[in-house]
Amino acid sequence: METRNGFVFTIFLLIFSVHIYGQEPDTIPPVMNSIVFLPNPVNAGDTVEVQINATDYYSGVNWMQVDIVNQDTNQYQAVIGSIDDSIYGWISQRNDVYSKKFQTDTFAMGGQWHVQSVFIQDKALNMLYLDDSASAIATFTVISGTPDITPPQLNDIFFTPGNVNNGDTITVTVDAQDNLSGVASIQVDIVNPLGEQRQYSTGSDSGWIALGNNLYSSQFMINEYAINGEWFVSDIYIHDNSGNMLDLHDSLPNIASFNVTSGSPDGTAPVLNYITVEPQQGILFPAQPPYGDVLIITLGVEDDLSGLDKFQINIVNQFGGQEFTTFHIPFDSCYVTGSNEYKKGWPIYNEYAISGEWYVSSVYIYDHAGNLTFLDGSDSTISTFCVWGMGSPPTCMPW
Repeated sequence: METRNGFVFTIFLLIFSVHIYGQEPDTIPPVMNSIVFLPNPVNAGDTVEVQINATDYYSGVNWMQVDIVNQDTNQYQAVIGSIDDSIYGWISQRNDVYSKKFQTDTFAMGGQWHVQSVFIQDKALNMLYLDDSASAIATFTVISGTPDITPPQLNDIFFTPGNVNNGDTITVTVDAQDNLSGVASIQVDIVNPLGEQRQYSTGSDSGWIALGNNLYSSQFMINEYAINGEWFVSDIYIHDNSGNMLDLHDSLPNIASFNVTSGSPDGTAPVLNYITVEPQQGILFPAQPPYGDVLIITLGVEDDLSGLDKFQINIVNQFGGQEFTTFHIPFDSCYVTGSNEYKKGWPIYNEYAISGEWYVSSVYIYDHAGNLTFLDGSDSTISTFCVWGMGSPPTCMPW
């Protein structure tokens, strides 16, 4: 196998058993029975309530997201939240109905808005996904007197100074304007000459300094281990206050660039020699509520210059579902057990996990220079392990 950066590594395959107590395995995603918007129609700027009737086989609905767009799909709003979050979540009504309010934009385009996609997750992490590619899911009508349907315009972007050393601070200046609702946020992505070591200059308009005359500036520090050469803008995203977005991706010629002279360049990604995941004591026994067990993640990994920064692994069941993510774990938080070997215990909570062989679906390893090693184990070749969910013993048990 090879990493994204072409480094060959050896994977030690380890099959082990994890016993996760639960009531019964839940493998069936939720079902959406209906979705409506109240009131309908509405004036631009009004508050709308979306109501979803959804049922789940066993574990119960946990989280929902509804993506809403106008008829030209250039204005977007998302209604997101967990169930019974009293501040930001969906409110559980009677008879499997969940409701959440959102405010339409003052400059929303008039006409028919529709649901582009729906995501409903249950407590067992099964996910229902619906999109409007086959038929309309739900619609509502907006009456607007001052619609803003035009994305912001980029007039110019430049860096000062144009020549810097690694570790220096550089200023990016954006000349951008919007015809009605105003610029809301700007994100500028820069990469090295190889298209790697990505850095971001991002934030709302309050995160940028407004210089007047449609000019906005932001400062960021060049990575201490940046490589030499011409760095360039790979992507620019500029949103206005109506949800319109300007999205520019770099292709020759460059949008904007600057030169870096580096005394300590690191353009080499970490090298993963092996990874194992195993139970804490040979076989895991059920934990007290909240349900779960601890996986011991062992990484044999090294980096040549800047040092290891963080890693993330994703695990899934044999059907590719119920995904669990460790997110970014700092190597500084790991226990060093030997030369270039790091261990970390990580709890897995899912009382509805299904029995059977699970596997590591992907691994991300970053160094302090921003170089990334990425491994895709969608074919279950990185590492597998056995989960014993309450109900039926798995056939993968090693004894």
